[in-house]
Amino acid sequence: MLSQLSSRLLDELPTGFRVFITLDADLMDTGVLPYEAAEVLNAPGAVVPLGLITGAERERLAAEPAYAEIVAAHEGERTLMGRLMVSFDRAAEALQIPDEDAVRRVAVLRSAVDRQRAAVPLPLTREVIKKLYRVGYWYELAGREPQSAVSRSGFRHALKVLLAPAPGRGLRLLDEVYSGQERHLRPHPLLTVLADSPQRPPGWAISETLWNHLANTLDDAGRLSVGLTTCTRGDYRHARRLMDTLDPATIPAEIVIRIAIAAHESGEIPAARDWYGKAVNAGHAYWAPAAMVNLAMLEREQGRVEDARDWYRMAVGTGDADLAPSAMFNLATLEAQEGYIQEARDWYLKAIESGHADEAPSAMVNLGLLEQQLGRLDEASARYAQIIEIGHREGTLRAQEQLDRLRRHWDDMQRVENFAKYGHPFIDADHDQPPAMADRPCNAEEKPS
Repeated sequence: MLSQLSSRLLDELPTGFRVFITLDADLMDTGVLPYEAAEVLNAPGAVVPLGLITGAERERLAAEPAYAEIVAAHEGERTLMGRLMVSFDRAAEALQIPDEDAVRRVAVLRSAVDRQRAAVPLPLTREVIKKLYRVGYWYELAGREPQSAVSRSGFRHALKVLLAPAPGRGLRLLDEVYSGQERHLRPHPLLTVLADSPQRPPGWAISETLWNHLANTLDDAGRLSVGLTTCTRGDYRHARRLMDTLDPATIPAEIVIRIAIAAHESGEIPAARDWYGKAVNAGHAYWAPAAMVNLAMLEREQGRVEDARDWYRMAVGTGDADLAPSAMFNLATLEAQEGYIQEARDWYLKAIESGHADEAPSAMVNLGLLEQQLGRLDEASARYAQIIEIGHREGTLRAQEQLDRLRRHWDDMQRVENFAKYGHPFIDADHDQPPAMADRPCNAEEKPS
């Protein structure tokens, strides 16, 4: 549905027709949604945040006369809104594992819930659940070795108990529903919310058993779908695993570079280098230059200075209004650290000439520091004064601090010079003026006693 959503589609709908879509809020600002879909959802569409029903809200619903009539009319059947009228505590209690039977039931539930969390675009059948149960989920919860025998009858009994009608208004944790000609399983939605809870227990991470299964069974379209959903969960490592073999052109450019950054930050350098390269090759107007700058930083960290230079120069060559000046500044810093002072000065000057709101003032500060280290104090002072005149907040604070240090340095040098010329009484004399008592005779009133 989201892939088809566009302004053109809306224009074809009858006047007054409304489309309601439930959507994970994280999808709105992570670069996963198609551009046209994101645009339409924000305008003319309106986003209405939804939350969980609170205990007080459940009590109000249960007290409504209409709800009582619904319950009476569906005696012995599932009540409309019944899935909303359940507290977290009851769902959490169902995930406790006091005995072997409970271990089997929870292993079935976790495999179903994890698959729903991953948003796998395929029906969850009994055969899929059985496979997940037997290759990992039961072992994990039972604490058994992989070579241990798995009871087939135990699995069948656990599934039968979970699918049986709940007594009274009990909590039914697993449903079997029909979709066309196929039956598939669906866990209670509260279980997914519990599983995603940062508090563990009751929350838990999606099992490696599922990730292994998906890596071995999904086609390219499925890998892309699940991979993008996984990115919205902030799990770039598993998203990378699923999408590693895909054509990078099929993956949103922002997602490619986010995966690269996550690998970079976790120290997985070969993977980070690979995914930054994919972002560069994708050729996106903004994310490709961003990947060049980040790749240059990575190579610099790894001591591959020539490679870092090449990537910075390539980023400069893109002419991007933000990233080219950033590359100039970083390249100047690299050259200064490598001892190539003239090259550093040239790149700082280019960053200044770019007029970038942040990089230009930062380059002025660093160029001032460079001149100061070389003993070119007048040039350094001029750079600092230039930044203060511009009024860049952070740059002004740094420039004023360095300018104050220079002035203190000049004052100290003048004291030394005055002491050498005139002795102790004149050590604090203004260096622009001759000492007040020098070169003129004192009269009787001024003579020291």
